[in-house]
Amino acid sequence: MVTIPYVKGLSEAFSRILKTYRICTAVKPHTTLRNLLVHPKDRISDEEKPEVVYKIPCKNCERVYVGETGRPLGTRIKEHRKKWIASQESSLEQKRPGQPVSATNLQSGELMEHTAAAQAVPGPVAGLRPPQPLNVTDTNILENWHLFRQKWQNYAVITNLNQQPRAYQVALFLHTIGDEALKVYNGFKFDTADDQRTIDEIVQKFKTFAIGDINETYERYIFNRRNQHEGESFETFLTTVRSLVKTCGFAT
Repeated sequence: MVTIPYVKGLSEAFSRILKTYRICTAVKPHTTLRNLLVHPKDRISDEEKPEVVYKIPCKNCERVYVGETGRPLGTRIKEHRKKWIASQESSLEQKRPGQPVSATNLQSGELMEHTAAAQAVPGPVAGLRPPQPLNVTDTNILENWHLFRQKWQNYAVITNLNQQPRAYQVALFLHTIGDEALKVYNGFKFDTADDQRTIDEIVQKFKTFAIGDINETYERYIFNRRNQHEGESFETFLTTVRSLVKTCGFAT
């Protein structure tokens, strides 16, 4: 015996199918008086629930603040809002020393303009990850560098990285290149101080490192031995040859 919920037009057909396999069925109503009349507790909104773990996503990036509170969630959210407004007032006061900042100023003045300006800049694409770390341990350092730089430039465009402070851009780049490449970076000598360094300077150093680490004799040997493989299209062969010749130093 199999008990199934009653759905008009469906339960009958399902029972006939089971009957061919000598399986008896019984139906029960989906909606009962108990479901309609008995409600042990009134439902409360999320803001009224205490002892919760919550998260607040940022509208301009992928960061998420996660918190925990034993009080009602709405009370804790109000505290976050008050703290954020206080930080905005402090920031505006620093920009305009000696001039008091009122609630009217915050609603109709600089804060609204700042918010509009921030919304005018497209935010990063959700789920987009930085490029894989730069591989500096194998023999194809120059090719690895070219691929990494191309991916990094695309990532910088998509995430509007140029809108971020210079120090943020440098920190993100050094975080992305990975441990081995970071060790190489630590061995570079720069004319500028750490707190004044730019992405362009670092990129140029890695480019010089990648080019200087090539064994041209070996690269020419590989180039001269490269033949078109059986079944390989001419376009693929030509693309590979063009890539190999870049590291041979024939133009120098």
